[in-house]
Amino acid sequence: MKKRYEYKDLNELEQNVLKAKNNDYIAKEYIIYFFMPYIKKISNRYFIRNYDKEDITNFLIIALLEAVNKYKYENNFFWYAINTMRNRIYNEIRNKKKEESFINIDNLILYSNEDKLDNNLINEEKIRVLKKSLLALDEDELKLIYDLYYLGKTLKELSLSNDINYYTLATKKRRVINKLKKIYLNIYYGID
Repeated sequence: MKKRYEYKDLNELEQNVLKAKNNDYIAKEYIIYFFMPYIKKISNRYFIRNYDKEDITNFLIIALLEAVNKYKYENNFFWYAINTMRNRIYNEIRNKKKEESFINIDNLILYSNEDKLDNNLINEEKIRVLKKSLLALDEDELKLIYDLYYLGKTLKELSLSNDINYYTLATKKRRVINKLKKIYLNIYYGID
């Protein structure tokens, strides 16, 4: 069975607001008790990241007590307090959303910088290992790699200039590349 709404006297609320402004703790407790059904309803309805229901309830109670202190007796306190709590919860949701977007942007920048740093370190390590691997080749093999990959000569040009058969040179290139690959993998990964 649904609980019936119990009538609450708004005039009594106004009188307790006057007392609460003069630091009457019993009046403040009355005001909190008066608005507790609304506060519980709001705390169950809204979700704020990193806040549980108790946090939202406490947040709204603080907003209510601040509304008591700022109330100027111009309007009905009931609606003034309701609007204050509603606006405060909306502001908190908006602030958390902005905070999250800043955090996401910071994380995005941080992750992209970390990725670049990781890639740079990996590339530097690969270059270091490749240099070490090249130094392990003998002079003829190193000259062949230098002519082909650094100077950009073709196998045909090298076979004509060095008076070596094209197919012999192609076989030598394949052997040198396989040897270089084996040395590289051995140094980089420790694989034979």
